[in-house]
Amino acid sequence: QETTGHPNKAPGHLVLSETQQASMRFLCSALTLAVAAALHSSVVSGWKSGLALASPGVSPKHQISRLRGGGAVAATMGVTSDEKKPGGQICHLLVDMDSVIVDWDGAFMDGWLKRHPEDEELIRNRKEFEFEKNFPPERQDEIIEVMTEPGYYSSMRALPGVIAALKEIVELGYDVRICTAPDLRCAPACAAEKFQWVKEHLGEEWMSRLIIARDKTHVKGKLLVDDKPYVTGSGVPSWEHVVFDAPYNRDVGGKNRLARWADWRQVLEPFMKADGGDGQCWRSK
Repeated sequence: QETTGHPNKAPGHLVLSETQQASMRFLCSALTLAVAAALHSSVVSGWKSGLALASPGVSPKHQISRLRGGGAVAATMGVTSDEKKPGGQICHLLVDMDSVIVDWDGAFMDGWLKRHPEDEELIRNRKEFEFEKNFPPERQDEIIEVMTEPGYYSSMRALPGVIAALKEIVELGYDVRICTAPDLRCAPACAAEKFQWVKEHLGEEWMSRLIIARDKTHVKGKLLVDDKPYVTGSGVPSWEHVVFDAPYNRDVGGKNRLARWADWRQVLEPFMKADGGDGQCWRSK
């Protein structure tokens, strides 16, 4: 209704009856729920196809790089993961985060052993990479509760020697990317906490080196240091897998193995210097 003589409204304003106002509120609520459902579906679909979160405040061009094949997405704050060196070579050293840079098992034990101190030996010598498989089915909900606790990923300790080793590798001019998968049960918090950890322990400049991707076969690189026994996905990887030693991957043969970060020169540098003899392909400076 258009107001002509309404005491509290200027001419030309609309006055709705209580029934009309209730209908408008209902429509607005329905529209809000529909938009939220659509966004949720989009986020879940994206994560399932390999979505990687970027840090906010960076231009879209530099935040997200769609990699070829499988619809995977990798995100960084600065340099896309499929950037090539002169001559078309892709020379990133990719380093996994959980149980390679950070003490994932130690963080779990911090929460779990308060409830079940008898499980320490089982965790330290676990035989299965998928953590839940080391425990009976009736404990699964409790395990997930510990693993998805707020602050779980940001509070992890660095493994011995890793901070110094990574910084030394970069200072020598080699091109390093941290390539890590999120836990889909708490994906947004997990990704945000990983960025937080990198900033606090390696420095803000290292945030541009963090790639979060479910499917690492779509992330381009020369070497991937990862504790997972077999890193598979929907793509054909460009990198060679170097196994970071753990009890659950010691039956893996035919691959180079890095047991501790103090040995990175003996294990990784020969690959770097294989390109042209001076490692020029790997240089980021």
